[in-house]
Amino acid sequence: MTPVLRWAFGSFFFLYFAYVGLVSPYASLFFLDRGFNVIEIAVLMSMLQITRIVGPFSWGWLSDYLSNRIGIIRVCACLAAVLFLCIFFLHSYYSFFIWMFVLHTILSSQMPLGETATIHALYKDNSFDKRYGRLRLWGSIGFIAMVLVAGELFQRKGIEFYPIVGSIVLFALALVTFCLHEPKMERRKMVKGELLVVLFNPDVRWFLISGFFMVFAHAALYVFYSLYLAMFSLGIPTTRALAIVGSELAVRRETLETAAVCSRIAPSFIRIGHFEHFASLQNIARLKELADLLIRDHYFDCLQHPDPYLELFKQICIRNAKLVAQWQAVGFCHGVLNSDNISALGLTMDYGPFGFLDQFEIDHICNHSDQGGRYAYHRQPQIMHWNMACLASGFLPLIEMTYGESKAQTMLRQALEEFPVAYAQTWQALFRQKLGLQTQDEQDVALIERLLQAMHDSKADFTNFFRQLSQIEQGQAIESISFRDHFIDRSLIDQWFVDYLARLKAESSDDFTRAKLMNGINPKYILRNHLAQAAIDKAQQHDYSEIKVLLNLLSKPYDEQAEFDTYALPPPADLDKVEVSCSS
Repeated sequence: MTPVLRWAFGSFFFLYFAYVGLVSPYASLFFLDRGFNVIEIAVLMSMLQITRIVGPFSWGWLSDYLSNRIGIIRVCACLAAVLFLCIFFLHSYYSFFIWMFVLHTILSSQMPLGETATIHALYKDNSFDKRYGRLRLWGSIGFIAMVLVAGELFQRKGIEFYPIVGSIVLFALALVTFCLHEPKMERRKMVKGELLVVLFNPDVRWFLISGFFMVFAHAALYVFYSLYLAMFSLGIPTTRALAIVGSELAVRRETLETAAVCSRIAPSFIRIGHFEHFASLQNIARLKELADLLIRDHYFDCLQHPDPYLELFKQICIRNAKLVAQWQAVGFCHGVLNSDNISALGLTMDYGPFGFLDQFEIDHICNHSDQGGRYAYHRQPQIMHWNMACLASGFLPLIEMTYGESKAQTMLRQALEEFPVAYAQTWQALFRQKLGLQTQDEQDVALIERLLQAMHDSKADFTNFFRQLSQIEQGQAIESISFRDHFIDRSLIDQWFVDYLARLKAESSDDFTRAKLMNGINPKYILRNHLAQAAIDKAQQHDYSEIKVLLNLLSKPYDEQAEFDTYALPPPADLDKVEVSCSS
């Protein structure tokens, strides 16, 4: 086999598996973005696997009949590249269903025929043992490279680039097939009806049936994996709701209410309070067991550190510093941030009297039983820092085992000082993104703080202001910015807009790109308290329709979903402010 032919076969495997690396994890995200539900996506993804069972029988038979494997590979690669372009014009679910089936029936020819052609060419050249493994290695490289590169691209630019990437890969694959060739095949005498005999063999038939159910389940796995990725990339680290069970049984909270139990799931429910508990009892064995469990299951890179327990403490601090910065960026108030409600994994947990800001009040208290404002919006970073100090007291006995009491205290104090640094860096980065700023400037913090002060003074709607900010164009007259009317001190906010537009101009910001980035971090929809209360009122009358609406709406908080525009509005002025407490 010549070097050129080896290059051709290696490129063939690289590009084919690059396509697999694109479709397997990201196709379901693309379908989700097109508005299909979980079952619909599962069916579409099952086409990817079903055709791998059915297609090769047909293409293998045809290549034997024509004695031309490479010819079939070329024709199918070209057809697939052209057919993939239809993705730009498809809209309905059924059109995508037919497209997936036909496209991947054609593409199913590539791997088995390409593999056979490679083996045939290598055996004729007496180089199978030396070359085959190296050629196939390029397939693995292609798969891994595509997963990483496409993931980074979609994270930065959005899943709408999926069709473009797929088209490029398949057209490149089609071009490479014209560089392939193999020794001439001997024409095999075909038996009439041979293909049907094979397909309707009872063993083959049961294999296909079982394969269908297997790959349908496989497709569902892709869907739920991708849904997790989508939620993680768009949202905030959190425990998840698994199920809710309701009852007609009356229980007394602030009033008589019907009972319900919500079951939640998380990688771990270990809390800061667990460390405090064992440290207060001087139960070093259990304390060590708890830390070792975290390291083994969730922070395994700490094992490579000279001081694994100190490194574990630092990483828990950093995760929670970033978490509370993310809360601040979306206007989320937890309500009860005692150490027993703080996750050792940096997850949002123990949803009680929580809420999202409507009007921006920097000292907003979402829990009406928090009369002193200990957990107010602006104090959340401080109270989280205090919780990390509580964690430090829990870690002290572990660090003392190696360094003694005095040095252990010093080391933990120094580690604790990394919390405000990590918080500030994350907070500044997130608010730069909320403003559409793509570079750093030393005046950015002052620009952000001036805006927040003006929003506080005028009680501007936190979510809607940042969403509307993406609509500003750099050449726009300040007087034409409609939402400046939401501010009491017009001259103050006008000056801020002047400085903001100058900042955008200084970094040569493109309005279209900036708007797209801003709408990817500034949600249009949040769970406003009055919306939740309306759903609760209906549910108490056994009408769960509003809950379903909110579930669907809030699963895509950054999408326009124009039919639900009223859900993005702040609560009406005449609607009493909904307050919650630990007993709500």
